[in-house]
Amino acid sequence: MKNLKNMLGLLVVSTLGFVGTMNVHATTVSSPDSCSASDVAYVKFDTGYGCYSTLVAAANAIDESGTITLSKSVTLTNALTITDKDIVLDLNGKILTLGGTGGTIGSIAAANGTNLTIKNGYINFATSTATSTLTLNATSNDATLTIDDSVKVDGTNVRTQAVIGITNSTNNNVEVNIGGEWTNLGVELVDCAVSGKETINLNAKVSGTGQLVGIDAGKSVVNVLGGSYTTTSASAPAFELKSGTLNITGGTISATKSSVATIKVDGSRNAHGENIVLNISDGTISSSKSYSMSIADAYIGKFAISGGNFTSSGDKAAISISDIKFLDEQSEIITGGSFTNGIVEDTKVGTVTYDVEEATKVLVGNSKITNENGVVTVGTEKTEDPGTEDPGTTEPNDPNVGDDNKPNTGDNQPSENPKTFDAIGNLVTMAISSLGVVGTTIKKVLK
Repeated sequence: MKNLKNMLGLLVVSTLGFVGTMNVHATTVSSPDSCSASDVAYVKFDTGYGCYSTLVAAANAIDESGTITLSKSVTLTNALTITDKDIVLDLNGKILTLGGTGGTIGSIAAANGTNLTIKNGYINFATSTATSTLTLNATSNDATLTIDDSVKVDGTNVRTQAVIGITNSTNNNVEVNIGGEWTNLGVELVDCAVSGKETINLNAKVSGTGQLVGIDAGKSVVNVLGGSYTTTSASAPAFELKSGTLNITGGTISATKSSVATIKVDGSRNAHGENIVLNISDGTISSSKSYSMSIADAYIGKFAISGGNFTSSGDKAAISISDIKFLDEQSEIITGGSFTNGIVEDTKVGTVTYDVEEATKVLVGNSKITNENGVVTVGTEKTEDPGTEDPGTTEPNDPNVGDDNKPNTGDNQPSENPKTFDAIGNLVTMAISSLGVVGTTIKKVLK
């Protein structure tokens, strides 16, 4: 596709019927300082710098790959859709405002075959009744959207839908990498509400007044690699999982005011959908008003906690479980981690209710449990093997090994009875095999 563009260009028929190419570069200048006052961005080419009055024009000027650099703060009031290109949008310390009114909105979409990275600046949302978003286009396949750590986003005026939306029902090989700092979000940071499969990698600092991450349908995979995610909502969780996979390997997820759990797993929409998968190996999940995690009405494909810190409020246990479909079929679901006020409360599965002790036993299995000052820790106890010697130690009176770990010569040479010494060599080798190179040296000497 990209090669075809290079050969033919992107043909556009004007209203007069003439045919031209959109990918013809604007007149280049030797320095971006030479761009006019009306230009908002520039692109560096082999022949110089192209200057553009709109971001759409700058993106159209790039054939396959390139960097668009803002020369001033700008408001985008229309849709910028990038298809089949590798583009870096360098905000250059400036402010990109997504805005508009009525049916005209500012949005950036990575469509088929696009690798779009946004870095080094600020993103705001204009006060309007329109919905402005960063999205993966409705036909996205093999597309990647990356928000670099150098980006700061103020979501004060974001309307009605998630800042980053996944809008396709059949997308493949779609990846979103979210870094940077996101503040004042009144809606979700990211929402996976389609039946396709996307991978969302989170390593950002995010705060907002509502739910931050939602997986509502499909096979989406959300990986929390690090960062912090804090909601001040009184009624919404920080993360809600209704389908797909949530993997947490680091970071801090917290709800400071919510009456519901910080992570809410709700399978009510999942009766005939995808099984939910939840893996937690590290990180901190805390709630100031409720449980750190609740799981209800869910068909669980896999639920595994091998580490992490779980903090709940008051006398609530760390995890609330009710009416799920895995508890009486799996064992050793929780093999690590620390939990305030116990791991779980009374648990209902179908018509059967497990008390705290029974539910804990089912969840933890044979893993070791310790309780100190109300904090329950799960994990196997590590003990040293008393029979293990320090590698490299040598018997001081061994006649066949000298100070430099080499065989002695002279009076300590073996006699001419190979069978006897072969047997002795085998025994000695077995006895000191843990000594590595020393054992190998002795065997050579005895033979």
